[in-house]
Amino acid sequence: MAGMSQSMQSSVLIQQQLHHHQQFSQHPSSQARVPGIGRCSQILLVSALCGIEMCVSFEQIYQILFLQYLGVPVALVSVNGIVCGATSMIMLPILGVCTDKGSNPKLRKLCSLLVGLSMFLSGLVMLGSSGFIKLASGPRNSTSDNTTTSPSPADVSYNKSFPATSSEFSDYTVMAVEAQTVDASGELDYAKLPVTAYLAIAGFALIDIGFDMSVSLTRAFVLEIVPAFQHTQVLVLATIAQSIAGTSFSLVGCIDFPGTLGPLFQVEGVAATIIFFCTFLCCMLVTGYVCTTVTGYFLGRKMTSRLAQNEAGEHRNVAFPVGELTPKTRRPLRSRRRLNLLPQSRPYKADIRHTEEGDGLRQPLLLEDSLDYSATSLSLSSQLPDPVASRGGNRSSRPSQSSETADRDLQDHVAKGAEKDAVFGDSAADDISANGVASPASALKQSFSQSQSTTQSPLGEFHQRKLAELRRTPDKVQTQEPKRRGVNKRLVILCVATFFSIGGMLGIVVYSSNCLTVGIFHGEPQARPGSDGYRRYEDGIRMAAFGNLVLYVTYLAVSLSNKKIIDVIGERTQFVIGHLLLVVVLLVLLVTRLVEVYFVFMVFCGAFRSCVYTLSFILANKFTHDEVSGVCNDDVNKPGKSLGKIMSLIGFLIPSHYILLSAFMGPLMDATDNVWTPLMYSLASISLALVIFTTLFFVKH
Repeated sequence: MAGMSQSMQSSVLIQQQLHHHQQFSQHPSSQARVPGIGRCSQILLVSALCGIEMCVSFEQIYQILFLQYLGVPVALVSVNGIVCGATSMIMLPILGVCTDKGSNPKLRKLCSLLVGLSMFLSGLVMLGSSGFIKLASGPRNSTSDNTTTSPSPADVSYNKSFPATSSEFSDYTVMAVEAQTVDASGELDYAKLPVTAYLAIAGFALIDIGFDMSVSLTRAFVLEIVPAFQHTQVLVLATIAQSIAGTSFSLVGCIDFPGTLGPLFQVEGVAATIIFFCTFLCCMLVTGYVCTTVTGYFLGRKMTSRLAQNEAGEHRNVAFPVGELTPKTRRPLRSRRRLNLLPQSRPYKADIRHTEEGDGLRQPLLLEDSLDYSATSLSLSSQLPDPVASRGGNRSSRPSQSSETADRDLQDHVAKGAEKDAVFGDSAADDISANGVASPASALKQSFSQSQSTTQSPLGEFHQRKLAELRRTPDKVQTQEPKRRGVNKRLVILCVATFFSIGGMLGIVVYSSNCLTVGIFHGEPQARPGSDGYRRYEDGIRMAAFGNLVLYVTYLAVSLSNKKIIDVIGERTQFVIGHLLLVVVLLVLLVTRLVEVYFVFMVFCGAFRSCVYTLSFILANKFTHDEVSGVCNDDVNKPGKSLGKIMSLIGFLIPSHYILLSAFMGPLMDATDNVWTPLMYSLASISLALVIFTTLFFVKH
């Protein structure tokens, strides 16, 4: 879920670059006539993405922690991911179809943005309401008796720089559920869950749905306003703005809001923090969406008026290339209608004058037509008098016996062709009207055929090349048929490796804050306010925000220098190094469980995120281009035709693995009673992705 924005951006960016490069190469002068948009207007257009990225950063840091604090059992902390994934996979195709239909796509995209904003605001309002209900319910009794172990004396006097070691606790899962939700058999009674738990699950699910609905449609709305030659620039600016927004929110999260807001308003600090963040995000979202929609509305009107003015003066200002006196225009509609009314009763016979490529109103020359044309042209030309003999009477023509034999063979061939093709004979007879006058088309064809000389090729150089290509076409198609039907092994390996890499990244992004707060700081989400477990919980929240800040800073730095890194070591080597380093650091974190190792781990997570959400699309683009260019060079199999399917497939891997991870991770954590289970799954998933991806070095096709 967290990387959906980057995957969509990469997919659109690659396809736009291919499409607009072709347009620019064909019409270089048209790009200069389109007015551009200033940098300030571009920043205002992408401001909605800043609010969206802040919501993503909020979920990465606080989702699991706040869900447990609001009374959600461990087995249900991932339910919102299932609801979000299933709903988004149904609603996104419907929204995509609806926004592209109609006469005003800009208005439809604007309405879809408002739908996404309503989802965001509904989720934040529900989450804020749960915070108010938590404040009204008053302090709770400590639930440390529900844990499997009791704190040791070292728990009271812990060192913040080294908050925990493996010898302090025999169990690192202090994720307790309120006592009233557990029945006599030890099973959870979901009917007795507090209202705050249901509001929290629904709130985070709506935030996820709003993210999935808004991140791609916002880009579509922005690209609808911006001229084509500025699409790449705006998409890069959007990525930078999102990184800055996520970094800024993580920096704000480093402030001790529970320790500040609690004593200030004489309320519970964590509940006050939930209310503060929900209010802050609502303000940022509304401000960003208002800036995007208002700027897009006025820029759209301005661009429409400018384009209308440019089109009005297009024929006066356009400089045509040398050799072109008039612009290339389509045939008028009235003339095209007259062409369609021409008689089509007789079957088609190819005309050697009208078989040029690119003429959509003519039918191509066929291989079987060449014999009839050759026979007709030669037979008619043989009946004409010799121009040399007519000029010089003293020169007697001496036809050889071989020439007479060739003429007889040719006449026999014409007779056989006429008997074989009865329809052609009927059509030839139809060319003669009832009064014996030949039709204009028939007369023109006969005159043209009679003008051919027997010493020249009756079809011409162009048609000889065409006939040669037609003779070679069956062999070429036969040799290329297996290649087209074959499976690109490199793409299959890349998709499988990316699927497991995405799973490892999602496990880290969603559950790493909970591992830091509960597994390293030993915070208790259900502890009494003011207790030691509650203070550790507050410290863990603040340090989790700082760890997310480290991730965003590293991710931004690697993304900005990604092109240089690829030029030096290549995409595959960078992919392998990023996975290998993260596996080593994650293994050290699982063994030591120290806060210092955690922050080093977050540094490599930022670099790993760039590998997953950037290199996967770059390699898919490269493999698709290599496959298509190696199989066929025609227009049907251009890289842009099949690239969209590959990009959509890789983008689909993110929500699919997110649903899978959300389906089993909550119950698995509850069954194993271990907070480190998600990171263990990430370690196994990333290692498997590394092994699968390594096979690409040995597969050539």
